[in-house]
Amino acid sequence: MFEYDVLIIDADFYFPMDEIVDGMVIGPQQNGTLYGITTTIPGVWHNALSFDGSSQYVYMGAHPGECIAYACASRCPDGFTWAMWFMFPEGNPPDNAYIISAGDDQSDTLGSSVRHQANGKLKVTVKSDIGRFAIVDSTYPREEWFHLVYTWQAVQGLKMYINGNLVKADNVSNGDLGGDAYEELTFGRGVQRPQYANVSIDEVIYWNELKNDLFLHKLYHAMNRNWRT
Repeated sequence: MFEYDVLIIDADFYFPMDEIVDGMVIGPQQNGTLYGITTTIPGVWHNALSFDGSSQYVYMGAHPGECIAYACASRCPDGFTWAMWFMFPEGNPPDNAYIISAGDDQSDTLGSSVRHQANGKLKVTVKSDIGRFAIVDSTYPREEWFHLVYTWQAVQGLKMYINGNLVKADNVSNGDLGGDAYEELTFGRGVQRPQYANVSIDEVIYWNELKNDLFLHKLYHAMNRNWRT
C-alpha cells in the first residue's frame, strides 16, 4: 500500500475521478451524475475529469444533515478539510466560475466553495452560522497540476494550502451570517448558479475534521512522489 493510500484511508468522502460508467463517475462512497462529460483524461493519479467551461459538471447529490455541504459550528464541531488537485488550461478560464460548490453559491446559503475569479485569482469561501470567511490568492502554478487544500473550524477559521504549504488564513468572521442551505454538492459549476469552470480536477478528498499542517504537507508529498515515479 502506498503512503498516500494510508493517509487517506480515514477520509469521509473520496472522489478519485478515475472511472466513468453509464454517465456516472464512480467513487468508493458514492457515484456522481455527469453532465456533458463522456471520457476521463490522464490525471495526477490514474485518471481525472476535465471541464471545458460550457455546461460540463458533476452533480454529487444532496447531503442533508451532513457537514460536507452545510458549514455550521454545531454540525461541524471538529471542522472540515477539503483536498484536491487542479490544473487550469492555457489562457484565461471563465471568471466567477465555481470549481466546487458545497452548498454555497448564493449570498445567503451556508456552505463552502472554490471559485475562479477575474485576473487569475482563486477564491475560497466558507459561509457558516457564525459568519463568512474568505481567502483570495493568485500564487498557484499555471498550466500544471497543483494541490489545493482548505480547512475550516469555528475557532481556527479558514486556511488555504497550495502544494503542501500554508499560504493564507482568515480567522476573523465578517459577521455576515448565511441563512438557507441547499446541502448539495457539485463539481464544475454552482449548485444553483450555472457558472461553469474550465479546469481539470483529480483526487478530491473530504474529512469531517481539521487536518493539521504536518498531515497536509505529508499528503502533498506522498502523492507527488507517486506521480513523479
